Amino acid sequence: MENDIEGVGEFKAVLKAQSEAYLEFHVALINLLTNQKEILTKFEKHNIFTEEESKKINKEIIAIERNFKDFQIKQIDRDHSIEGSVDDFKATITDFQEVLVNILDELKSIKKMQWEFKNIFSKIAYSCGGVILFLTLYQLITGKGIINIIQ
Repeated sequence: MENDIEGVGEFKAVLKAQSEAYLEFHVALINLLTNQKEILTKFEKHNIFTEEESKKINKEIIAIERNFKDFQIKQIDRDHSIEGSVDDFKATITDFQEVLVNILDELKSIKKMQWEFKNIFSKIAYSCGGVILFLTLYQLITGKGIINIIQ
């Protein structure tokens, strides 16, 4: 039973809030209609625009709308052409990047070959130095020359 009482109380509160909202809406609607009537009477009283002036303004508005639509169409065309140019530019940059990567790979391989050549040259130089050192030490120790070894 208490739940029914709470439900009825809530229902009354909702109905009261809705009634107040509807009343405020109707008052606002009446104010809006009143303001529109006042504006219309002022417009007719002052006769701000004649019919010819209204037609002239309407023609100008139509001309402005046409110009705006033409501008939009041209802008869309420009955007499409720019997008195509951007795609071409991206493709060119990608190709250039691939060329740079290839050049970098070639430089790395040349540097590697240079190090290999330098290492081979160093090995040959150390080997020759070792042979000369051996022969020199042999000659110093034995007192015999290189020709005596060969014979």
